Amino acid sequence: MLESGDQPIAVAAGDLDGDGRADIVTADMGIGGVATVSVVINGMSSADVNGDGVVGITDLLLLLASWGACPAAPTHCPGDVNGDGRVDIVDLLAVLAAWG
Repeated sequence: MLESGDQPIAVAAGDLDGDGRADIVTADMGIGGVATVSVVINGMSSADVNGDGVVGITDLLLLLASWGACPAAPTHCPGDVNGDGRVDIVDLLAVLAAWG
């Protein structure tokens, strides 16, 4: 799961460790103005939202249809790639970075 603060100001995805798999970096201005940076190595592993083995248009459409906070149950909703309880820009970037 990608842990980031409540006010992300920047998100980037790329292969930081050279293993051919995308990683996620977020910059956040959290509660009380405390800045944080989070890095998740191989954070894109669940970008295949529909589980068909390919990250593509169906995954993107499922993600967009689920945009926003996830309902209390189930605890994981389609498109919540990082499992933080909401579908947002971090999840969108994960799907786009893993496309194909």
